Amino acid sequence: VPKCVTVEGPRETTFGVSYKFPDFGENDERMKPSIIVSQQTPPITVQRKNYAANTVRPYTAKHDITGTEGAMRYTTRDDCRVRICARAVTASPRAPKRMYLYVDLIDDEKEAQKDAEKKRASQDEITKQKKENSAIQRNLNSVEGQMRSMIQKADSILKTADYAKEQEMAFHDQTVALTRSSIWWPVVQLIVLLVMGFTQANHIVKFFKRHHI
Repeated sequence: VPKCVTVEGPRETTFGVSYKFPDFGENDERMKPSIIVSQQTPPITVQRKNYAANTVRPYTAKHDITGTEGAMRYTTRDDCRVRICARAVTASPRAPKRMYLYVDLIDDEKEAQKDAEKKRASQDEITKQKKENSAIQRNLNSVEGQMRSMIQKADSILKTADYAKEQEMAFHDQTVALTRSSIWWPVVQLIVLLVMGFTQANHIVKFFKRHHI
């Protein structure tokens, strides 16, 4: 039976999934254990009929485990929950196997900095004979990496804000529905009490008349 964890995020969010499988053995080399990542509908927004992402597009990724540790990436296509499941065919209740999962967001800024550093390193090899031009080129690469990182950060913030807004609107709709229900319930109770009081009073009057009291 696969063991699963669930995370949630807006569209085009990249999750990094790192794992450790210390009990990896010879049988696992033949019947490879795996990590399966899939999108699921979020809990609140699915209840809004007019929500554009009401139908989440199915998108599943599978990563075969070939050693005691490793990592994979998964990028969402919609605002959704992401279900991450680890499955080992060779594991059983009598012979369990340990597996550790670590899920984190991929930092675009760090990735951009790494790309910029790689570019600078390659440029340094080329520009050893052109020292004057190498300084200008490094600065341009650094500025380019910082601008790309800022654009990605702004885009991520806007997507997260849109997602949070839809969640808040859905929660507001639920609150309004509960408020309407709470208004009518006391009215119903009052009507029931009036009917019961009238019935009891009528019964008492008839009783007094029948016994000439």
